[in-house]
Amino acid sequence: SETEVTREFHSRDYNILLLNDDDGNQHLMYIISVEKLLGIKICPICNNHAVFTKDPNNNSKRKMDTHIKECQQNNGQIKKYITLEKFPKPFVLHITSNKTYRYLLAHNRESKYKATQYYITFRFQTEIQKIRGYQYPILVPTAIASTIKAKNYIKTISFDKTQDNFVEKWLEQVFSEALQIRDDNKFADDVPQRFEVYVIGFDCLKSATTLIFKNIKSMKYEIIDRPELCQCQHGTR
Repeated sequence: SETEVTREFHSRDYNILLLNDDDGNQHLMYIISVEKLLGIKICPICNNHAVFTKDPNNNSKRKMDTHIKECQQNNGQIKKYITLEKFPKPFVLHITSNKTYRYLLAHNRESKYKATQYYITFRFQTEIQKIRGYQYPILVPTAIASTIKAKNYIKTISFDKTQDNFVEKWLEQVFSEALQIRDDNKFADDVPQRFEVYVIGFDCLKSATTLIFKNIKSMKYEIIDRPELCQCQHGTR
């Protein structure tokens, strides 16, 4: 009947892609096959699990068939399972993620551990900018602020796009403040150590870090790569 046809028509799902052109106009594109467009195959039961169709080893069909079989048994519900290790380990990140403290603890010398008290934080403010000829937009910095926690003071500095080369000016200021942070973090006793100044990103995306290294490409700086170490050294100090 006409009612059943209308109900069936309204129950269909349509895949629509919204596009914006360079003139500010919006266009709707009807996607016939999402799987061909994205190069993935989506589970028809849970509509959540997906595998790449362009698998060089042709394992995508086998992976999807295995998932569909499990998905049918679970009625499309995602069930998470916990796999316990054969030899359970304690969850102590303050030990396992800190090699210095782990070494001292293993040699019964944890009383000699001295944490870093002074550091520098930074936060980028960015905006997404679309460039003609590029498929994906890029992050453009608009402002940056840092807080310097030293032994005798806490200071905040900020730069924005109204200043020329404001990221480079921020880097100059950070390296200058890092000298004081390095001296404040020195131990009172004469202990051989490698002095490092921690510059911590606060409420920043990982992609914002690339904005720093983009501006370090200068004759003023030298990036030193070592095993398990990545640091930047000021070339004029």
